[in-house]
Amino acid sequence: MELPLTIKTYLDEWEVDYELMAIKPPQTSVTDAAASLGIDSSRVIRAVLLQDHGANLTIAILPAENLIDFDAIQRLSGYVMEPAPEPLAHTVFPDCDPNAIPPFADAYELPALVDEQLASWDEVYLEPGNHSCLMRMQAKDFLALHGASQRGYFSQSNDTLTSDNDFEFVMPLSARKDYGRWEAINSDEIKKRITKIDRLPSMTEMSHRLLRIRNDPHATIAELEEIIALDPSLTAQIMRYACSPFFGYRGKVNTVHDAIVRVLGFDVVTNMALGLSMRKMFYHPPEGPLGLNNLWRHAISSAALAQSLAPLLPRSLHVNSGVAYLTALLHNFGYLVMSHLIKSEFFLLNKIVTANPDIPPGLIEKQVLGIEHTEIGAWLMEAWDMPAEVIVTAREHHNEYYRGEHDCYANLTLLVDHLLKAYGIGDGVSSPPPTQIYTALGLDENKVLTVTRRLMETDEGKLTLTEQLVA
Repeated sequence: MELPLTIKTYLDEWEVDYELMAIKPPQTSVTDAAASLGIDSSRVIRAVLLQDHGANLTIAILPAENLIDFDAIQRLSGYVMEPAPEPLAHTVFPDCDPNAIPPFADAYELPALVDEQLASWDEVYLEPGNHSCLMRMQAKDFLALHGASQRGYFSQSNDTLTSDNDFEFVMPLSARKDYGRWEAINSDEIKKRITKIDRLPSMTEMSHRLLRIRNDPHATIAELEEIIALDPSLTAQIMRYACSPFFGYRGKVNTVHDAIVRVLGFDVVTNMALGLSMRKMFYHPPEGPLGLNNLWRHAISSAALAQSLAPLLPRSLHVNSGVAYLTALLHNFGYLVMSHLIKSEFFLLNKIVTANPDIPPGLIEKQVLGIEHTEIGAWLMEAWDMPAEVIVTAREHHNEYYRGEHDCYANLTLLVDHLLKAYGIGDGVSSPPPTQIYTALGLDENKVLTVTRRLMETDEGKLTLTEQLVA
């Protein structure tokens, strides 16, 4: 039951009184540890390691059973923050147990944010850097240790949680540790917060210009090059895309003009640039099945496959390959809005999806949040006046029974989701595409599978380009 040396030295220097209580067997959740000792959970605190976009670290200290309000964190600190990746904690706290974040920021020369709710407590119980004991300390003494730390209200009680969920899934221990007692998030409250779409970022001027270019039948390559040249990172991403084995072009691509004329074509470059510029309006956590790395890999793969399959569709459906590319590229943008509006809940959702790889994320979203990324993505596309095909696809791409306006694009994206899931990509269902989708699209299954196989398996390097495009 020894304390980490850094913490013991720190507390000895401050001459703070505390009591240690052994936990047998050790618990990885501070609330479970408290329960095993019969301690009132309303006097237990936890620490969460956060980082901002510049990778600067902060320890947030709050009641153990509360949810972090990341909007309040931003208002308080002036920075957009998110939970730091778990492996980073071991580097920052090398003498502590894995995932045992100590609520003593000063001992590790880190800043802290302390929830003001602790000021009304008489004592606190905490995990002091290991899972084998709890520490009891007078609240006034604990707050005195954080006299230089920033304080404010940035967490919400989980009294808003409800247990009316009838869908069973595995709740990972790491998520229990982050959020204390888990039941289910109140879906009505989530809907109220999400429907405030005035909080969505406005479309950038670059995206507006690209959208105008896309809708102008007389737009020129020179006009498109001029817009792309305004963003060096966008230029680099398009060049990497054109040079990748994905297209098998054997010549040299030295300019954006070469990428457009020799390899990609006007529509692909316009739509890809539009998607990339829109993506940059949101900060999205990179890790996890719903993180940016997987999201963008899925988006690029979906767009390429949809574009490749579009020529196989009957002419009577009037499917445009460029539109098919764009609808597939943007169909999951609802996840970006989720992480923008409900950061803490999205972080939790990402962990639950990680722990339940065989359950379609949409089912988990509906049970955890009461709303799916399909609805949210459609709201975003409507708010930005995107083409009707894009809006419909965002809303209906998981609905195999949709037969309405622009259903060919929604059905094609649904088909693509099923096909890519067989290669471990995306959030589709792990089953063959529904027969009625092939029928609705007038597609021959064998031809579809042949095109998909050729696109996905010809060269391993085809999928590595999506990792570059995330950067």
